[in-house]
Amino acid sequence: MPFLKVQAIALAAVPGEVVKVDLENEHGQDVYEFKILAPSGRVIELEIAAATGQILKREAD
Repeated sequence: MPFLKVQAIALAAVPGEVVKVDLENEHGQDVYEFKILAPSGRVIELEIAAATGQILKREAD
């Protein structure tokens, strides 16, 4: 899946400003790790499968 589409999925799930993105390989699957600064001031971390766009994990820092 194209990066911009994955980024759109991330921002739809957590509106805000993307402050960091990493591409990692977890258990044989490419996963984008987004850190998004939400309007509340909290940083939310999302892990999204690069191939499918499925959100795998969401947590607040």
